[in-house]
Amino acid sequence: MKEIIIILLFGFLGISSKLSATTLADSLRATKPSQTKLTLAAELSLRPGGDYEVEKDGEIIEWGESDFYSKASVRASMPLYQRGRTMVNASIRYSHIHQHFKPKTQLLDYGFGATAHHIFSANVMGMGRVRLGRKSLMLMGMVNGECSQYGFERWMAMGTAVVMLKETRRTQFGIGLLGMVNTFSRIPVFPFFTYRHTINNRWLLNFVLPNMQVCYTPSRTDVLSLGMSIDVDHFFLRPKTDGLPDRVRYSRSVQNFGITYEHRFASSLSVTADLGLSLLMTDRINRSGSSSKIAEVEEKTSSYFKLGLQKKF
Repeated sequence: MKEIIIILLFGFLGISSKLSATTLADSLRATKPSQTKLTLAAELSLRPGGDYEVEKDGEIIEWGESDFYSKASVRASMPLYQRGRTMVNASIRYSHIHQHFKPKTQLLDYGFGATAHHIFSANVMGMGRVRLGRKSLMLMGMVNGECSQYGFERWMAMGTAVVMLKETRRTQFGIGLLGMVNTFSRIPVFPFFTYRHTINNRWLLNFVLPNMQVCYTPSRTDVLSLGMSIDVDHFFLRPKTDGLPDRVRYSRSVQNFGITYEHRFASSLSVTADLGLSLLMTDRINRSGSSSKIAEVEEKTSSYFKLGLQKKF
C-alpha cells in the first residue's frame, strides 16, 4: 500500500509541482482566464548532509557521508494557446544540483562520486474543463523530456481527469484518475481526490497534492502556510562498475513538514521562504528510463530551507 501511495505522489508531482507554472490548485481557484504571458521563476533549496547507506538485495554495498546539498533552478513558462478555460502551456527548466557522496566502504560504484549534476527539461501541458451535466470535468495532460550533462535521458507523459463533485466559491471537492506513461511506475492508472475549502477571508484548507496545508492570510500581500508537502529530487548517474547498467537515475522523495511564507508585490513579483523538517519516503536508484529498481539508499531525517522568486508578465 505504501508503494502505491508513493508512486501516486511521484506521478502527480510531475504535473503539479515541477513541470509547469499552472497547477491544479491554480485551476481550482481560478474565476477567469489568466492574462499572464510569461512567468519566470527561480528557486534555491538547501539541506545538510549526513550518513548514508546503499543497499542491494538486502546487502549494504556502500556506506559513508554525504556533503551539504544545494539545488538551484530557473524556469520559464508561457501559454501557447488560451481560450476560455482551455490552455496549452510550454515550459523549460534548468536545475543545478550539488551533492557529493563520500564512501568509506564501496563494493559497487554507482557513480555517486560525481559532485555537480545538471538537468535540462522541457514540457508541454494542456488543461481544460468540460461539462458533465451539472458537474464539470477537469482535464490535464503533459509530455516532458529531460537531458543531463551526459545527453538525453528520458521522456514521460502524464494526465489527470477530475470530476468536481462540489464546486462553489468556498469549497471545491473532486475525485479523479491519474495516468502515467514511461515513468518508473509499473501500474499506469491510480485514483486520487482533491479538496480545497475557504473558511473565511483569512483561513483556507488546501488538500491539493502535493500540499496538505492550512493557510492563513494576514494581509492582501502575505500568506502563511503550515502543514505537509511532498517533494521529489532526482539526478542521473553513470556507474563505474562492470555489470551495472550504463545509465541510472537517483531519486529521493520526502515529506516536508514546515511553514511557508509568501509575500506578493504589486508588480506581480512574489517571494517564498520555506523552512522545516524532511522525512524520507523513498530513496532509490533506478535504471534510467525504466521502473526497474536496482538499489535503495538510506539517509536520516534532516532540516530543509527553500527560497523562491516568481515574476509574471
